[in-house]
Formats: sequence, structure tokens, C-alpha cells
Amino acid sequence: MNGLEFVQSLRSVDLPKKIPVIMITTEGSPDKITEATISGVDGFLLKPVTTESIRDGLKNYLSRA
Repeated sequence: MNGLEFVQSLRSVDLPKKIPVIMITTEGSPDKITEATISGVDGFLLKPVTTESIRDGLKNYLSRA
């Protein structure tokens, strides 16, 4: 199972509260981002990740949540 399949599977389960998913990937093309968003990903971090990029990605997600 790849990351997109995992997110699709997670989103198909009837959970009482949505679990946020931030994907860490090397796939940063617009088509891949659109595909992941449609699959239910809440945010993206492109590899290589740093402590700062994780912090900034989480802040970005939380500001929209």
C-alpha cells in the first residue's frame, strides 16, 4: 500500500473525528498534489524535510483548521 492508498483507506472508514494527514513526499508536481488532495491529504512536506519545514507545515495546517 502506498501513501495515497493509505489515505484513501483511512478516509473510507467512518471515524468519529477526522484524522489529519500531512504527507511527506518527493512527489511535488501539481498533478501529484491534486491527486493527493482529492485522496484526502491535509498538507504536504517535500523531502528532504527539516525540523523547520515540519514546524512550518504544521503551523500552516493549524492556521487553516
